[in-house]
Amino acid sequence: MSVSLSLPRQALAPGDSYSVDVSIKTISATGASDAVVATATAQMAYDAANSRFYTTSPVSIPNIPVGTNYLLETIINVTTATSTHPVSYAGAIIDISDGAWNNVTVSPATSLAAMAMMRHGVQNSLALASIPSNMEAAISNAISEFTASAPTYAKSFYSSFLATHNVNYNIDPFAPANWGSFTGMTTTLDSVVARANSLLASDKQIEAGAGMTCALTTSGGVKCWGRNDFGSLGDGTTTNRSTPVDVAGLTSGVSAITSQCAHTCALTTGGGVKCWGYNSSGELGDGTTTDRLTPVDVSGLTSGVSAITSGCNNTCALTTGGGVKCWGNNFSGELGDGTTTQRLTPVDVSGLTSGAASISAEYANTCALTTGGGVKCWGDNQYGQLGDGTTTQRLTAVDVTGLTSGVAVLSAGTLHTCAITTSGVMKCWGDNQYGQLGDGTTTQRLTPVDVIFSSASAAATTWAKIFGGTESDEPYSIQQTSDGGYIVTGYTISYGAGSDDIWVLKLDSAGSQIWAKTFGGAGSENASSVQQTTDGGYIVAGYTTSYGAGGGDIWMLKLNSSGNQVWAQTFGGTQTDAASSVQQTTDGGYIVAGYTTSYGAGGGDIWVLKLDSSGNQMWAQTFGGTGTDAASSVQQTPDGGYIVAGDTYSYGAGVSDIWVLKLDSFGNQTWAQLFGGTESDQAHSVKLTPDGGYIVAGVTSSYGAGGADVWVLKLDSTGSQVWAKTFGGTGNDGATCAGLTADAGYVTSGFTNSYGAGSDDFWVLKLDSAGSQVWARTFGGADIDWPRGNSCIQQTADGGYITAGFTHSYGAGSSDIWVLKLDSSGNCTGTGCP
Repeated sequence: MSVSLSLPRQALAPGDSYSVDVSIKTISATGASDAVVATATAQMAYDAANSRFYTTSPVSIPNIPVGTNYLLETIINVTTATSTHPVSYAGAIIDISDGAWNNVTVSPATSLAAMAMMRHGVQNSLALASIPSNMEAAISNAISEFTASAPTYAKSFYSSFLATHNVNYNIDPFAPANWGSFTGMTTTLDSVVARANSLLASDKQIEAGAGMTCALTTSGGVKCWGRNDFGSLGDGTTTNRSTPVDVAGLTSGVSAITSQCAHTCALTTGGGVKCWGYNSSGELGDGTTTDRLTPVDVSGLTSGVSAITSGCNNTCALTTGGGVKCWGNNFSGELGDGTTTQRLTPVDVSGLTSGAASISAEYANTCALTTGGGVKCWGDNQYGQLGDGTTTQRLTAVDVTGLTSGVAVLSAGTLHTCAITTSGVMKCWGDNQYGQLGDGTTTQRLTPVDVIFSSASAAATTWAKIFGGTESDEPYSIQQTSDGGYIVTGYTISYGAGSDDIWVLKLDSAGSQIWAKTFGGAGSENASSVQQTTDGGYIVAGYTTSYGAGGGDIWMLKLNSSGNQVWAQTFGGTQTDAASSVQQTTDGGYIVAGYTTSYGAGGGDIWVLKLDSSGNQMWAQTFGGTGTDAASSVQQTPDGGYIVAGDTYSYGAGVSDIWVLKLDSFGNQTWAQLFGGTESDQAHSVKLTPDGGYIVAGVTSSYGAGGADVWVLKLDSTGSQVWAKTFGGTGNDGATCAGLTADAGYVTSGFTNSYGAGSDDFWVLKLDSAGSQVWARTFGGADIDWPRGNSCIQQTADGGYITAGFTHSYGAGSSDIWVLKLDSSGNCTGTGCP
């Protein structure tokens, strides 16, 4: 088996190594394990950016005898400088009654299910990448099997977990003597592990705040370590601790803990709540705003509490009567009491004084699972994380659209939320810039969407399509859409009203044209960027000489889902101004980046504009010196600011250098970084990475093997270089974009005349997380074929890739749009492939 496991944020010593032991055993009717049938051991890696473990290669157990009721066990071991000890256990009963299951291999790719359902405590998750059709029924019935038909020893364990998410069974999951107590899951491996996600005694064993960590020991005590400015470690001091220390008065008698930012709370076995640390917003609930160096009782909650959860500066508790009470900061309505008034002691969440089964909070939003299986959320909603179809903050609990019943498990992430239904379907909503909703897109979702569990046995489809007339037609941007199809934009001379017009094409999942629209006047128009918007329509950015004030202006088009124009706006002065990149922002508006020769200090400056949802300008900022400077790519960052990449002829060491700027929410520069040598170096794209840093792709003539090479740079959150890689031969090669891949690596699209069949060919490179090449593919004919501008490549929902560019080798005109759908290995073997 290959296992993808998700563990908590925790302190890990340098030099520690990790492995997983996988065993398949026979099992008796009473649930006790018997003879070992097969075993395997695999090394694991720790992905600090996403706080998860994963196997570095598939773990395969071949030739399993056909039979039923085998016990699958997985144990994660940590080997330190002095010893090896188990840190996590998961067990599941599997049914291998079908001969097709006698050689089971699971992909090592990170599980979206594991990421989405990773709570704050020690949890395990196995995720099958290939689910045989004969197991689909078992998957859909997984949760109901747990709660309805499992044997008593399993039912009592898991039903309590679902009911409270705060489990204390007086069972030590780390003690080998007790491992047999966890064999009570009686449904198939797929439905048990991929859908349920937890078999440990508590989901609150380890908690991490801002620079500090706390752990719940097996004896019910609490130990903390790390930063201690505000008494966050609870040891009576403000001294930072590099090793765990006891929290004063809590060496036993604790059943759960929760930490966020700089405060921690503990749930005692007697049902009381105690908190310590930072208290500027009253998050400790003791009626003051005084930081506490040791635990204090939460006012009115010395008993009667069954679960606790916390946001950054607020805390909530689930009472044994099913009510929800919250206290602390209330700026976004995260206390749910109908106000934005800070509360120093617990207040009832409006409408939830009873009937709640579990609660989950993150940062400034909270959700509750009701005893009727519904989900209600309240607080911050700028990314749609409340799931009510809006981005409006809610001061009281609102129903999540479509989830008023039938939900079994709930987990809130920082800016998104996920749930598992009783039929075993996982749904997520909210922020999706990293693909964390698992729906195959990076589109923000204001209501729940299904997580797509792609079957690895069904290879990604591949094809190549050509679009164009007798003249020149070229694309500059492509994106997969929520329906599994694609949206493409660029320009056309073959069609439209002017010399060249903006051309927008909607394709289905097979690359067939659904509709095509042209926009323009008697002059020249071109689109450089397109993105699907949360309303199912599209935002297009480019330039126009037919409209506006100058020789060329930025032209923004908002289209509906059918490609019809909703509104259009021009921006610019008397000279030339153009847009290179657009992204919808969390407030429903847009951020646009490009260049201007009408404004600023030099011959051309970077121009960044913030627009509202109707395309009206909210602010604009220019950046540059006396030379020419231009932006090629912009993205919103989680702090509400923006990251911009481009090139500058005003600053740096060479002819031109890569210029990366971090802006705040008003467009003011926070920092700027230059990268380059003595020659010309340019950035064509920048994207956020899950560790809070950035990946930049472009072209360098200063470094590498040829006249120009692909240049990929990994930056940290401050813009400092982590690594840089060049790729190329003796000719000219470059990257137009770098995209993120599900295996924590990267994929780049670009051009090469060092390799391939023609004078210039498409060049697609797959890189691992350290920037090392995994594979490279070229596509093209005898003439010139390559991606235009900052045309990006994107991993698709089936694990393949979509990219677009122009071709002179194929098609009807002097140049045509060429769209390539590749498989997960970068191959194109289907209809129309070269």
